[in-house]
Amino acid sequence: MSLGIAVIENTEVFLMADTLLSYPEKSGKKPFHGLKIFFIDAKTAIAYSGAAGEIAHGRLYGIYKQGYRGNIKLLAEQIHQSFDDEVDFLLAQSGSKPAIAKIAGGLVSVRENDGIFWIGDVDTARFVANADNNSVYQLHERLSNAIDNSQFSTVGGHSIVARGNIKGFKFIPVMKLVSPKYFLLEEGWKRVDFGTSQSGGFGYTTVVPVSEGDNGWGIYYFQGMFGEFWHVNLESNVYEKLKAYAKNVQDFAKMIQKETGVELVYCGSLG
Repeated sequence: MSLGIAVIENTEVFLMADTLLSYPEKSGKKPFHGLKIFFIDAKTAIAYSGAAGEIAHGRLYGIYKQGYRGNIKLLAEQIHQSFDDEVDFLLAQSGSKPAIAKIAGGLVSVRENDGIFWIGDVDTARFVANADNNSVYQLHERLSNAIDNSQFSTVGGHSIVARGNIKGFKFIPVMKLVSPKYFLLEEGWKRVDFGTSQSGGFGYTTVVPVSEGDNGWGIYYFQGMFGEFWHVNLESNVYEKLKAYAKNVQDFAKMIQKETGVELVYCGSLG
């Protein structure tokens, strides 16, 4: 299980999800983490919830290549006919007429120009999306809070957000910094020392492709000098997790770019 949310706001469309993945319950295999949001083309994004795993990628791209012509409802119907009810999907279409589609419970639903859909765990969805303010910022914040809350065991890892505008879809890079506890000894501006892992400092920046429609998402941990990147290419049927140690995020991004050929950007750095 997991949680995926699609929302249209101010002519832009957003797709967000956590990174916790699970196998079918009868398999006995432990959950793992991976990317659950993909761009089928520059202006079409999809997210899934359930025991889909890597088997879904090639099949989804094959469906897309067979007959999709910018009609999100048609694509949703084709996907609905090709998967069983153990897997739910969200489709998002950007451009001049943003739209979202939900494939769940044997039904296909479509919204255009405004609205919100979700798939995944009901209790987590109520916590994240059942509020007076469902702006993209608030949804992302509450999804991150749910991931950090042990009460919601069906979500985990990190909150990933993709934004689609007139140009297409890109992942939004974010940075998080937590400083060790310290006491302010003097007034005025003072540089914050985010410390080391031993002193309680923690921070990361996500690392994402520059161009619209390019798949892949990564994260670099400042104190650990370590990063991971999920390299995805649906056309080549590539889905792999790359790991690398580097003294800073700049070097990490260069290493991943050299390996994948994908130009990357990050939110910020330390030092």
